[in-house]
This record gives sequence, C-alpha cells and structure tokens, in this order.
Amino acid sequence: MKIISKIKRIFEKKVQVFVYHHILTKEEQERQNITDESMCTNIDIFKKQCISFKNNGYTFLKIEDIYNIQKENKKFPKKAICITFDDRIYRYRRKCFRIF
Repeated sequence: MKIISKIKRIFEKKVQVFVYHHILTKEEQERQNITDESMCTNIDIFKKQCISFKNNGYTFLKIEDIYNIQKENKKFPKKAICITFDDRIYRYRRKCFRIF
C-alpha cells in the first residue's frame, strides 16, 4: 500500500503534455504527400481526441498555468493535460484553436 500511495503522490504533481507537429486535413496531407503519421495528425482525429479529453473529465492547461501551479507549489487538477504545437504554431492557431 505504501508504494501505491507514493505513486499517487507523484502523479498528483504531474500533467500530461501532448505535442503535435502537423495538423492537416486529408486533402492537405495528400497534396503535400505526407505519409508519416507520426509527424502528422488529421484534423478530424485531432477534434475527436480533444472531444474525448473533454468528455472524460480532462482539464486543459496552458503552459502559463503549469508554470504558475509549480511556482505556487499547488497541485495540478486531476487529469490535467496541456496541448502544444511544434513549429508553425501561427499556421495551426487558426485551424486548431477554434476547436478548443
């Protein structure tokens, strides 16, 4: 029981961070000939993932939220997640932020 308690305390201070690279429509993927699915997420799948997170009680945090929670030595909300975008954030801002 001590181990479970210790693990629980560790994960109370954690947040899962998801990093996306390309968020594209099927047409954009085909037009750009992108076949590597590890670097590209279809916009419809991204929407489904976000809806699933929301429907399953996840709390979306911004990077600033994570910083402030750690700075103030507070606990993260249960099921805390942060979604970030690698590269080209301006391009995806219009496309993805309205999903949130």
